[in-house]
Amino acid sequence: MNTQLVIPDYSVRELALNSRALQLKAEALESSALIPRVTNPDEQQTAVNALSTIKEVINLFENSRKEITAPLLKAQKQLKATVDKESCDLQDEWGRVNDLIVGYQLGERRKAEAERCRQEAELKRIEEEKRRELFKIAQQAELGNISAADAVKQAEVVHAQVENAQAVVSQPIVTAQANGLRVSDDWEIEVTNPYDLARYHPGCILKIEPSLREIKALLNQGVEVRGVKARKIVKVNTR
Repeated sequence: MNTQLVIPDYSVRELALNSRALQLKAEALESSALIPRVTNPDEQQTAVNALSTIKEVINLFENSRKEITAPLLKAQKQLKATVDKESCDLQDEWGRVNDLIVGYQLGERRKAEAERCRQEAELKRIEEEKRRELFKIAQQAELGNISAADAVKQAEVVHAQVENAQAVVSQPIVTAQANGLRVSDDWEIEVTNPYDLARYHPGCILKIEPSLREIKALLNQGVEVRGVKARKIVKVNTR
């Protein structure tokens, strides 16, 4: 029996179920719609038969999906393997050139830091020189060697000279950066203890995957599993 229930038209963006698939679905739903209750062995058998029909259609749907997508998945894996192989040399060369640029940028940062230290030292020297000059002017005024008006004028000259010198020294530090290059700081992170990370910084953990099989095994042993709510239920299946 042909189990292909999907129309494999790859020219469209969405695949669709064919008319036979929709008919099987409708028949399965019709067989179960006539079951209002299960109160005796005969009604239970009828319900089980309906479940079997529904499960068969579900399996047909799933098998058809796998049949259609299997070659696509295989092609996807083959294409990825080909792209990865052909990209290997490109990735290596990208990494080599990238390391060269990073090394150059680190050198530029060292130069900028050295220039920043030089500027700070020069500004400090200018400030000290200003303090000494203003102190000399104040002493001259106290000794009466110059008038108060002259002292004010000389102080204004000193302030103007200092401002000009500070403006010259405090020029922005510019590092060479090519067009199309964006330089930013980042972190290289290695998680050495994920348990401590989750305990002390839970916001840094995006996903915790519970193992339902292990949880059920503990519950079956009578162990109280913390962090879950569990109640025993009855499940039925059909063959």
